Amino acid sequence: MKKGRSLLVVGAFIMSFSAVFGQGADYAFKVLANKGTNEIKSGNTWVAVKTGAALKKDDELKLAENSYIGLVSVGGKPLELKASGNYKVAELLNQVAQGTSVLNKYTDFILSSNSAEAKKNRMSATGGMHRGVGTLKVYLPENNINSDIFGNIVTVNWEGKHGPYIVTVKNMFDDQLAMVETPETTAQFDLSAKEFANETAYLIEVTSKGDGKLKSISYLIKRMSAASRTK
Repeated sequence: MKKGRSLLVVGAFIMSFSAVFGQGADYAFKVLANKGTNEIKSGNTWVAVKTGAALKKDDELKLAENSYIGLVSVGGKPLELKASGNYKVAELLNQVAQGTSVLNKYTDFILSSNSAEAKKNRMSATGGMHRGVGTLKVYLPENNINSDIFGNIVTVNWEGKHGPYIVTVKNMFDDQLAMVETPETTAQFDLSAKEFANETAYLIEVTSKGDGKLKSISYLIKRMSAASRTK
């Protein structure tokens, strides 16, 4: 994840979890928050833990002193690791409380994370970063207000004089779903396409291909709930 985006809007994450988990996933946990020099062993190799990483049952975690890892299981249940040491992922699955509600517990789980990375991620994911010189202005809501999409067609417009541009759409784990290059200052996506099918919330960024320093903040859009559409 470009160091990841852990707390966007709690409700948007919950929507995304319910759409993704339990659909034949081949992992045990996803990393939602990571603080410290923590490592993961997959096979015979230890590598640094990254926010958004998928952990399989045979993997092993190594938590450093004064570190923290926030996980969410394939079933949508949160788990925090705060004590240093080694953890078998298969054993962590047994620690996930049966029947724990994502809606009730995940809010506390995220809001209790006060790491610098978590705060940075909250800012970037909700459009809270201050604009610097040369930042592209995209005509999308900068917070979760009015960011719901009623239908499937999403049209993104922005200001710019330094094309062509690259528009990237990612999910809440920062996995890239789509990327288009255009000389125009507009792009369109169809959320009924298969690459968007299992997601309910999306992060959109626009970058100038000619000048990589010219880029937008990350904008959140999300599918409107069935109840809201009916209303």
